Amino acid sequence: MRLKKRLILYCLSLVSLGLMSLPAVVIVALGWVHDWRNNANAYLMLVVIYVVWMPVVTFSMVAILDRLGIHYAVRDRPARPTRKERRRARAGLRYLAGQEEARRAAAQSRAATKPRDPGAGEE
Repeated sequence: MRLKKRLILYCLSLVSLGLMSLPAVVIVALGWVHDWRNNANAYLMLVVIYVVWMPVVTFSMVAILDRLGIHYAVRDRPARPTRKERRRARAGLRYLAGQEEARRAAAQSRAATKPRDPGAGEE
């Protein structure tokens, strides 16, 4: 099932890229632009079209992926540690906590068995 979802994701991404290039292809195919170097209107038309077209295509892709159960999310953070890494980190923290507890218990037992000097502090 995972392979099927990955295939759907790749196919939908390719279709989305094709749809994103569609306005430029249509403008060139219809012959609206003959000279790209000196035609500021062509660039302005493409900018206006793409300002609306790109978010529509992107939103549609994300909506379709969500509908198919593939939740699209941008990776802004590092990948989550694997289960083995999390377990090893927890074990290390437990070990350190045990060492600290043993150190405290040893200090308390030394303090309890240490004879007190009755004259100390009376000067």
